[in-house]
Amino acid sequence: MRETDVLADIRAVRDELAARYGGDAWALSRALAERSRAAGRTVVRFPPRDPRPPRVDGAHPPASGSVPLDSEAVA
Repeated sequence: MRETDVLADIRAVRDELAARYGGDAWALSRALAERSRAAGRTVVRFPPRDPRPPRVDGAHPPASGSVPLDSEAVA
C-alpha cells in the first residue's frame, strides 16, 4: 500500500505530539483539554450508554437491583 501525503502528515503530527509529551497519553489529553478551555469551547458530556442489548420490543430489561414498574411486575 502506498502512503499518501495526508497519511505522512498525520503520522508526523502524531510522532511530534508523542515526543512532546513523552508518550504520556494522559498528559496529551490534559494539554488538549486545556487548549480547548483556553479557546472557549464547552465540553459536552453524555450519560453513559446502557450496555445491555435492547429487547425485541425495543425496551431494555430492568437493571439488576431496580424496582420493576407496574407493567413489568411479576405476578
